[in-house]
Amino acid sequence: MSEHDIGVLRIREKHGWFVMKVMEGEGSPAFAYSFGLFEEFGHPEIIVFGLDLSLMHRLVNDIGDQAKNGNLYTDGTITEDLLEGFPCAFRRVNPLRYKETCSWAAWFYANAEFPVLQLIWPDKSGRFPWDTECNHSVRDWQPDLSAAPISS
Repeated sequence: MSEHDIGVLRIREKHGWFVMKVMEGEGSPAFAYSFGLFEEFGHPEIIVFGLDLSLMHRLVNDIGDQAKNGNLYTDGTITEDLLEGFPCAFRRVNPLRYKETCSWAAWFYANAEFPVLQLIWPDKSGRFPWDTECNHSVRDWQPDLSAAPISS
C-alpha cells in the first residue's frame, strides 16, 4: 500500500468517510464520491457528477455531516437542503457500475455489499435529466447509473 493510500485511509478513519474527486476526462464529466458513510453511519455512499469539483466535494461532505447526525437519504428522496435554490434527487446506483465509477469504495468494501446513491441536480428551471424538457447539457453531464452498464 502506498503512502497516498495510507493517507486516504487515515482521513477516512478520522472523519468517518473520504471524498474521492475524479477530474474530467475525454468525454467524461468530473465526479466525486464517498467511501466510509455506509460503514460508519449505515448511509449509502454518494456519487455526484458534472459540477465543479470543490462544490461536489462540499455536497458529499454536507451529506456526510447529515448522516453523522442520523439523517439518511434514500432512493427517490428529493431535497432542497443541499443546493441553494435547487432541489436535488437521489437514485440508487446499479452495483454493476461500482467498479467503473467508485473504485475506491469497491476496494474498501471488498466483497461486502454496500449501497450507493447518485445525487442528481436539475437544470436552471428545476428539471431533472429524466424530465423531457430538461436541458440536454445537464443530461450529458450526469450519466444514469441506475441502469446496468452497456456491454461492448
